[in-house]
Amino acid sequence: MKEIITYLWLALIPTQLGRHFWLVESRVLGMKIDYLSIILYLSDILWVVWVYLETRNEKQDTRNEKQETRNEKQETRNEKQEVW
Repeated sequence: MKEIITYLWLALIPTQLGRHFWLVESRVLGMKIDYLSIILYLSDILWVVWVYLETRNEKQDTRNEKQETRNEKQETRNEKQEVW
């Protein structure tokens, strides 16, 4: 999934495909001035999704490492109890 998003993002960077949001302040003498409008680009949305997936995977990796550490500690406790 991350690879697909990465390739789409790379393909969409030069296209500048986006949605303009025209505020009242974006007009000068009644004419819309595009650089004063808020623009949400599709490449920005894909970037945010990619960052979300990356952080979710990192959190999952951290949880797995913590669980492995707990399991190792429990095993050593069990081994100590068996020795006694």
